[in-house]
Amino acid sequence: MSRERDRFDRAGPTHLKPVDWNKAIHRRSVAASLVQGVYVQENDRQLQRMEPQAPSLAPPWWDFFDFEIYRVLADNDDDEKSIFGTIYVDKSKSNTNDSARKPRYVVAFRGNVLHQSKDTRTRDIKLDFQYYFNHLRSDSRYKTGIDRINELVGIGGGAQNIWLVGHSLGAAMAMSAGKYMAKLGHSIETYLFNPPFSSATYFFMRWTANETVRNIMRVTHSTIKAGLVTAAKTLSPFYKPGNDHDPFVALYNWFPHIFVNRNDPFCSGYIAYFEHRKKMESIGAGNVEKIATKTSMRSATFSTFGCETEDLHLLPSANLYLNYTPGCYLVAHAPEQWWNPDTPCQPILYKG
Repeated sequence: MSRERDRFDRAGPTHLKPVDWNKAIHRRSVAASLVQGVYVQENDRQLQRMEPQAPSLAPPWWDFFDFEIYRVLADNDDDEKSIFGTIYVDKSKSNTNDSARKPRYVVAFRGNVLHQSKDTRTRDIKLDFQYYFNHLRSDSRYKTGIDRINELVGIGGGAQNIWLVGHSLGAAMAMSAGKYMAKLGHSIETYLFNPPFSSATYFFMRWTANETVRNIMRVTHSTIKAGLVTAAKTLSPFYKPGNDHDPFVALYNWFPHIFVNRNDPFCSGYIAYFEHRKKMESIGAGNVEKIATKTSMRSATFSTFGCETEDLHLLPSANLYLNYTPGCYLVAHAPEQWWNPDTPCQPILYKG
């Protein structure tokens, strides 16, 4: 049993031979393919596609680019042993100019796998909720990933030789790990495909047809958030002077590559999030947005009661790539759009 999307020879970027590592579109395609390699490994496991009964479909997704598996990241807290990530290592030993930007190690995380295994589906959905409520860092998957990334920084010659990549929920994992490492002074090149933007406000704004109404809602939203943060510092009995924490300070020079499709309701909030900063500056409310952009309404409200949480999906800086190709949600959220060379997307640089 196989799905066409699992087969590299039918669905993968077979045109990338050789890979020009100096081309952004090639790097994007390889990063997306390595994430797909994690998905297919988990599908192989669930469908028991293993020699000699049935061939595994996963290896071509990394072999084609001269990578091999360094370590598989799997759950240890259940009987399923679901594969949620993979660490790849370069096996080419190439030192040409074209390969100068090729990473030594790539840490890849998959998103939700909702078919076949009930246990894996339940585990993935649990992680979705943990991410939404900013509790991802307490999860064993995240802790395993961070431990392995720290090891790679030590043995791999530094953060410059490592990539973090992920799709959907896996992009949330990679983003959170990248933020953590950036705060330790390790700026890791990161590729985030369809990362979820966990804001109910931005999600429901999508269904407001009138752009003027949306702009009014966003300005009001930012003003309320900034007011709540200020109130927490000046009026809340729970506030303690000296406990001020700016979650963006250590992240200004980290520029993850974020790939979003405007037709994907779960990630397209990043488009409005970054565009809204410019809008607030243009109307003279830049100082308000500098406060509001660092927190969600949920966290701003909790802060007035002394409950400080860091929003995992918010960033000061990024290279944002937008795909405006029309399509339904399933197409807009699919990882294959990002290894397709015909996908039109140019980066927009946002600096905090």
